[in-house]
Amino acid sequence: MSAWTGAEGVESGVGKNFRPIPWLSFVERKPEPLGAEIKVVADGAMGAFLGLELQEGAEAHELHKWHDEYGHTTAVSLRLLEPWFKGPRDPERPWFKGPEQRTRAYYGDSWFMGVNAAKAIFMESKKVIYPCPRIR
Repeated sequence: MSAWTGAEGVESGVGKNFRPIPWLSFVERKPEPLGAEIKVVADGAMGAFLGLELQEGAEAHELHKWHDEYGHTTAVSLRLLEPWFKGPRDPERPWFKGPEQRTRAYYGDSWFMGVNAAKAIFMESKKVIYPCPRIR
């Protein structure tokens, strides 16, 4: 099933199940060039998506949080990681969700993010462990 046809076997733009998506994009280098771009943050151990953000285009992203300060790519990373900036519940008091809770640490890698993104995540969260072996 293609992500943008709406139903199995329905050709694009044909049939009662077809509903075009507003963030439809065409990227020639992809195996299926027409579709939606989604940025995700995932748990590396479980492989589960913990958050996702649909890419809506440059004009829409200019209105999102952190875009003006850090630019598009770093702002997307910050928005996806923001839930971890406020910290976990205290293991001894799992019901407690007060303002004194400790912050969580984000363990990242340098595969998709660079030095600027690592610095921005540190500045916003103050808790990041981020090996970045390649400085460009």
